Amino acid sequence: MLSVKNKKKLIIGCAQFGSKYGITNTSKPNLKEQRKILNLAKKNKISFIDTSPAYGNSEENLGKIGVNNFNIISKINKLSKAQLKNKNLKKDILENIKTSLKKLKIKKFYGLLLHNSLDLNCKRGDEIYSAMLEAKKLKLTKKIGISFYDILSIEKILFKYNVDIIQVPFNVIDTRILNKKILKNLKKKKVEIHVRSIFLQGLLMIKNSNMTKYFKRWEKVFLNWEKYLKKVKIDAKSVCVNHAMSVKEFRNIVIGINSYDQLNEILRIKKNIINKPKNITSNSKLLIYPYLWKK
Repeated sequence: MLSVKNKKKLIIGCAQFGSKYGITNTSKPNLKEQRKILNLAKKNKISFIDTSPAYGNSEENLGKIGVNNFNIISKINKLSKAQLKNKNLKKDILENIKTSLKKLKIKKFYGLLLHNSLDLNCKRGDEIYSAMLEAKKLKLTKKIGISFYDILSIEKILFKYNVDIIQVPFNVIDTRILNKKILKNLKKKKVEIHVRSIFLQGLLMIKNSNMTKYFKRWEKVFLNWEKYLKKVKIDAKSVCVNHAMSVKEFRNIVIGINSYDQLNEILRIKKNIINKPKNITSNSKLLIYPYLWKK
């Protein structure tokens, strides 16, 4: 069973609360099930929730359940071309933040992340960052941060903009964040590292023989993964969780939850020392960036 210390690292990812998110999900939990999930989380000292206006009606559902006792992390959605042309961009962003708070029925976020780090590279990047600083000044959020896909852009962006949190993908296939230079600089800047996608949206739970044609080009990676699991005699979910928990630099771990039983199963995972082989890693964007997957 996970220790209290490790349970406190968990962040309940609520993408599934408002949409069918992830390759293995065919439905979303109803309001009653969502309430059961959060009650179990609270009982186990898990105090963080990750949500976003992009996750369907997740915010409204969380507001109905009541999440005042949780630390809420939300996002500023990827900005549309129309928004980026709006001369009142800063005001628009702040209004959207207030709308999310109203839906969630809370007064303040723990963390507010920019959903798309590339927005800071546009001509109005400084205005977007200014809006985030203003949200912090107005006490709409305790901390601000950025969600990244491209690990190599972290240092470039954080050289120009100071943030409190970064959220990045990490799993047994995608280990790019374990770059000593990047980790050292993040520690120096006192930036919290939150990791997500530790199951690669459920792909790591699927047998190679059951994968769609799209993933066949990485068949060797997945066959090596299955061979490794057979050798260590530990299930995929336990390996993925232990692998993420073993990195001391990670402050928190986002885990998307679809049911009470799923969370209960994760909480019961036993601690194991994971010596993961290198032959299951990949830097192929077509594999490690789920939004590029072809159905």
